[in-house]
Amino acid sequence: MEISVGRGWVQIQATEKDRDEALFDTEEIFKLHQSVCAKIRQGAKALLFVGTSKSNVAMHSIADKLSIPVLMPLSTKYSQTHSEFTVSLQPSLIRPIIDVIQKNGWKQVFYLFDSDEGLLRLQSLFQELGERHLANDVIIRSRRITNISDSYELLRSVDRQELNCSNLEPCRCTRPIILDLSTIAAFNETRKQIIDVGMNREHYHYLLANLGADELDLSSFKYGGMNVTGFSIKDPPFEENFQQSDCYSYKGLCPVSHKSALVMDTLEFLSYAVNKTGTYNNPSMFTPNSNGCDVSEQHRNFGRKFLNAIKETKVQGSSNIGTGTLALDSYGNRKDYVLNVKFFTFNFSKLEKVGIWQETGLSIKLHYCKPSKEPVASHNRTWIITTIVVKLPKTTHLIRDEKHIVYLTCGSRIFPRSGKGKMLFAGKGWEWGRWSLGLFLVTMLYRVCECNVSLNGV
Repeated sequence: MEISVGRGWVQIQATEKDRDEALFDTEEIFKLHQSVCAKIRQGAKALLFVGTSKSNVAMHSIADKLSIPVLMPLSTKYSQTHSEFTVSLQPSLIRPIIDVIQKNGWKQVFYLFDSDEGLLRLQSLFQELGERHLANDVIIRSRRITNISDSYELLRSVDRQELNCSNLEPCRCTRPIILDLSTIAAFNETRKQIIDVGMNREHYHYLLANLGADELDLSSFKYGGMNVTGFSIKDPPFEENFQQSDCYSYKGLCPVSHKSALVMDTLEFLSYAVNKTGTYNNPSMFTPNSNGCDVSEQHRNFGRKFLNAIKETKVQGSSNIGTGTLALDSYGNRKDYVLNVKFFTFNFSKLEKVGIWQETGLSIKLHYCKPSKEPVASHNRTWIITTIVVKLPKTTHLIRDEKHIVYLTCGSRIFPRSGKGKMLFAGKGWEWGRWSLGLFLVTMLYRVCECNVSLNGV
């Protein structure tokens, strides 16, 4: 497959022949550097690069050293000033994630990740929280999954963590977990272990930290009771207008994943950058550089001018663009993008769109429950059960001395007429063996009424 864009003497090529010769081991930084030098000797003035988390980090340094613009469709920059010559067409999810955290009113969040890139995103999350002055308002508890096929003990440790939720709050105590997993296979393996450990139950809310949430299989979560929030970048008109002939021509292309859409959009974006620029009418600027890694000052100047032209390019969303408007800020980070917010909960068959995220913030149809510092009664029950233990005088008609009456008040769900109930049981002193019947009854009332119970002496 060969794609020609821009002027007749400028080509972007993606070839499927001689794969063994064309591909290199991106984990070996030296080979990566030499491969880039070889491309420069062939006359390359810009590169489109898709690699691993390690090779992406290396490419940032290589691009700056050789002054060659590198477009990354599947990687984000981890700070605004990180690497001058790399640009990222993949939207960052750091701000949307924080907006979801704020919308839910979460104060404590778990962050589970399995890669170096996930660690860098975690650092970016902390940085963004600090810039928003939220570092003291949200506690992030991070865990790295080192063995994706056996993370049971790590998941159990998260399940055992106390969240210190106040019982005075009207919202049920939620356990929000950000899942930053590098591949779909990693997610599928973790999903099975989440179910095995029992962390697919009510009160758990999983926030997916990677694009392509709607490409995941959540069917096994259908009856668990937990919630899942994720993001998607694909533009529906693009998928509708995608020619079926293309699907038949290129095996494995359809359905178009968000990664394929981002790569195709990056090629389209680069072709616009070349076509709109009038500075490069001289084909001699694109002649091969025989020096390779020893780039000339002329090459460096051209690289910086071409980089600026790329950053100034803007492509409005159209049927040919799969991920919406393509634009970059002055640092080479994607801007002006819109994300679809997807939500999954009990009895859903798939993720459903509930809103959008854009530069101005989060706009969704869901009404999240925000915790309050003041106690609020529920419509069908109270959240606190009142416990009064009264020591009766010996003159009463009870069988033994030092008996106690415990009055328990719960909502009308249990006692629909008066809205209150009274339970009487006897026990001597505070010997726990004598209180077993009473504790059993209190426990049963707690489970039915969904209130908190405590026994306090007076």
